[in-house]
Amino acid sequence: MHELPDELPGAAAAAATDDAVAAAAAELDPQLLQLHRLHVAVRDDNAARLFPHFRASNAAIEGWLAQGRSVLVHCGSGISRSATVALAYVVGVAGVPLHGAYVAMRARRPCICPGTTFFADLQELEVAVATAAAAAAVEGLPEGEGGQQAPTPPPLLPSMSLGEYYAHTVQHNAALMGGGEASLEACVAAVECFGFATDYALLQAIEQVVTRLQ
Repeated sequence: MHELPDELPGAAAAAATDDAVAAAAAELDPQLLQLHRLHVAVRDDNAARLFPHFRASNAAIEGWLAQGRSVLVHCGSGISRSATVALAYVVGVAGVPLHGAYVAMRARRPCICPGTTFFADLQELEVAVATAAAAAAVEGLPEGEGGQQAPTPPPLLPSMSLGEYYAHTVQHNAALMGGGEASLEACVAAVECFGFATDYALLQAIEQVVTRLQ
């Protein structure tokens, strides 16, 4: 591993203790150029997509881990882009359903919050992985009577909808506002009532949940 300066800003300082870095950011900190790295050049907005980068990021992370390296995945704040890339690895390589991967990761880092488009990218990845696995399973089945192939399985759906995803955000923020631990079902109902298209809509959902808990 290359030696780094004693003082590094932000993500670069964290990367100093790791062997490899996957950076999901519009621009790469020059001080990270000394590390084994993958730069996923994407901005944090709803016009950007991370799905086209998942194959490369998953392959890089899987390869580094296989070499026994530590891997730091970061972006500007460690909330949206890096969380998306890390979740993509857990879903796409480890094969964990998106719902379980998100809940487990959020339990360890409550601030994660992939943008709406990035979460849709994760849903697309999960469906693609599950569809490929289902197709492979069907191909391995013996032919039916008369040499007929087994029927094609129906289209698969992601394990977590956008409404459920934002319900977790409502649940977390309601607890922070002193509302206590609301049920996920109540938070889903609040999101269905107000939607999640804007921050104001989510704030209304949070306020409704907090009010009903008081």
